[in-house]
Amino acid sequence: MLQGFSNHECRESRPPRVGPCHVFASTAVVLVAAGACLAQNEETLTPETVADLSMEELMSLAVTSVAGVNQEWFSTPAAVYRISGTDVRRGGFRTLADAMRLAPGVFVGQSGSSSYSVGMRGFNGSLANKTLVLIDGRAVYDPLYGGTFWDVQDILLEDLDRIEIVRGPGATLWGANAVNGVINVTTKSASETQGVLLAGGLGTYEQAFGEGRYGFRLGEQTWARVYGKWFERDELVTSSGDSAHDDWAMERGGFRLDHGKPGELTFTLQGDIYNTDRFGEFNPAAPVPGENVVFVRDIRDTRRSGGNLLARLAKETADSGWSLQGYYDRTFRRTNVTFEVERDTFATDWRHHFRPDTRHEIVWGLNARFTQDRTEDGANLLLRPENGDFSIFGGFLQDTITIVPDRVFAMIGSKLSYDDYTGAQFQPGARLWWTPNDRHTLWASLSRPVRIPSRTEHEGMLAFGYIDTGTLAGMAPTGTIIPLGIQPNDDLKAEELIAYEAGYRVRALDALTFDAALFYNDYENLIYVNSVIEPFNNDGFGETYGGELAVAWNASDAWTVRASYSYSEVLIHGPVIPADEGNTPLHQVKVNSNIDITKHLELNAGMYYVDDVPQQGTGSYVRLDVGVTWRPTPNVEFAVWGQNLLEPRHSEYGGNEVERGVYLMATLRF
Repeated sequence: MLQGFSNHECRESRPPRVGPCHVFASTAVVLVAAGACLAQNEETLTPETVADLSMEELMSLAVTSVAGVNQEWFSTPAAVYRISGTDVRRGGFRTLADAMRLAPGVFVGQSGSSSYSVGMRGFNGSLANKTLVLIDGRAVYDPLYGGTFWDVQDILLEDLDRIEIVRGPGATLWGANAVNGVINVTTKSASETQGVLLAGGLGTYEQAFGEGRYGFRLGEQTWARVYGKWFERDELVTSSGDSAHDDWAMERGGFRLDHGKPGELTFTLQGDIYNTDRFGEFNPAAPVPGENVVFVRDIRDTRRSGGNLLARLAKETADSGWSLQGYYDRTFRRTNVTFEVERDTFATDWRHHFRPDTRHEIVWGLNARFTQDRTEDGANLLLRPENGDFSIFGGFLQDTITIVPDRVFAMIGSKLSYDDYTGAQFQPGARLWWTPNDRHTLWASLSRPVRIPSRTEHEGMLAFGYIDTGTLAGMAPTGTIIPLGIQPNDDLKAEELIAYEAGYRVRALDALTFDAALFYNDYENLIYVNSVIEPFNNDGFGETYGGELAVAWNASDAWTVRASYSYSEVLIHGPVIPADEGNTPLHQVKVNSNIDITKHLELNAGMYYVDDVPQQGTGSYVRLDVGVTWRPTPNVEFAVWGQNLLEPRHSEYGGNEVERGVYLMATLRF
């Protein structure tokens, strides 16, 4: 799984960070013949630098989300993929959610102008509640609903260092809710983002956007940056071609300060703030009980706002290191069916790794998180009590063991946690891998992650209508109206998974690498309902199975191609409504290709096939994005992108449809 990288990564004294590009060569040839090419490019905007890197150098780039410390991608015992900021730029993506389309096996379905389902290996749902997302170590998983709201997960994409995507459990390091996968977003340090950046553009869906960043030095070992960004995005359309009335705009700003040099004590302080007062939605208004009930459409702007502040102390040496991190996160959400939630989250995390001898590398840590919310009932969601809080505490221990030097390794560990809803949870994991030489890696893993019930499942009611108590009892109306819908259950247990995985990586040729992974997941205590008027329960069980294949090919110094295929089957059993059984496409194929036409001109493209999603009534589609980037000088860049070019519009998840679009962008760096 290759990705782009920065000069800083290539200069590091430790092994540089990498991930090889994945591709099906034959498919890529067809795509290139059609003029669709995508290249990896170096952050200082000299594409020839990337082309000069050998496959060995690309494979040696490190990932950290599996072992907890830097580990070469090629020998990492997990299905892990790495996306760089350059990959996102050259993919033409303007949001973090869209950027996940680059990763093998990751499903991205846009259901509204601001809403996405992003998940992997099944159970995608509207919020993908079995995928854990972190940004710079800050968990953004929403405990009220369960899952991630991608509308407010944003950064200045120019400052993105990497996105590490672990397909499969990551609970040993990351704890509850890292069941089907982990998405770990990391931004660059302030020392890597010095100078001025100004960028802006306009288009059809990306109607208008602008962003700026200023990086400066405060001392010999202290760097800082500040940034601001703004955008306006158009609405999607319904299946009949009418407006979905979900256009929106958002402003965001933030800062980061870094002090210290590698090998010494370092300190990071960073924060972000965002707000939108124009967040269109189009939903049926709740019916008012009584005679002559009229169902109307309610179109109004809602609001999202929030901010966060994070501080981190860390020290890394040749054989050991530690970090202490704490953050505060505040969010506010108002929907157009009158529900409101205001949340404050406080969290702290301690991690330490060391080598007691030549055969062991120990990583251990402690963490605590406390969150409290204040809500106002809406027509469709009622919480009792209206205000609530939730705490979780835990610790983990993981040992990477060298069984045969340079050949056979094992990784054994577990997370032990305690939370207010389900009590103590034990989440062990074990991985074994064999590297007979520098061209082959075989690995297998067994783990047991869990998902904690959301507050909605534990203390909330999802109301689908209202009814008179007398009518409900088959008697004359009493005038007392009660909500009718899914009831909460404060006795829910955690969902459990036993996950079996295996994988094989091979560098078949100096410029050609294959990466394959297979999985079988056995779920217990799945939280569903037996009918829409009964409480949530743990009566569901099921399994998912499938695999992913990715190929990376450096066809020439100026041409890189990558592709992937994934298959995922979901089966739900028990006396429940199996809503998740049809929420995942069986097949996905992704092809990206790059040609640097000249030193100053790039032709970029990506083609994505997604099978139908029956539960959402979404048919299969092929998406083609093509872009041209011209760089007349190292500091000036112009780009034009066409997206969803093969058809006027298509549905990705649910009833709304994404239209064909185009945008223009200019970037100035100095």
